[in-house]
Amino acid sequence: MRSLIFSALLALLALSSCFQKGNKNAALTGDSARIIAHDAWIYAFPMFNNYRTMYLYALDKKYPDYIGGFNQFRNYTKSFTSSDTAVVTPNNDTPYSWAILNLSDEPVIIEVPEIKDKRYYALQFIDLYTFNFGYIGSRTTGDGAGKYLVTGPGQQVDKPAGINGVISSETNLVTVLGRTELKTAPGDI
Repeated sequence: MRSLIFSALLALLALSSCFQKGNKNAALTGDSARIIAHDAWIYAFPMFNNYRTMYLYALDKKYPDYIGGFNQFRNYTKSFTSSDTAVVTPNNDTPYSWAILNLSDEPVIIEVPEIKDKRYYALQFIDLYTFNFGYIGSRTTGDGAGKYLVTGPGQQVDKPAGINGVISSETNLVTVLGRTELKTAPGDI
């Protein structure tokens, strides 16, 4: 991972120097290189850390919480603790569901059931840039059953019949993080 980050920073520095070559009066100084590297780190670190989490859950078959690949949900029957380190601070009072969507080839449909017992739930959609760009859940879409189409960049579609809503992402890789209210612990799992 560190080599990937270092490679990205070097690429940004090289790109910056290419732009400066067009300006005969510009020179890449040590100070400007440090500023560029600093800005590149601030910009890129969230994406690298987010991809690290996506990699663990969707691609690393040896990871204990591997979800089985892209476009598949894994529902956990436990409360997370401080020993769960894929994300910085997971909740310990809402069992999780995870999916890592790959929208490169086509949109994905997420279907949710009707929630009859007034239980809070939320599906949070996070793009590769770490932007929260959409939600399905008791507070945003209600407790009724529904089907939602998740589209990637450039996948402009009109809402098809039978689809409650279209959720558009700026990136092809999307984390769907589900949380479900735990009314009494641990018996409610």
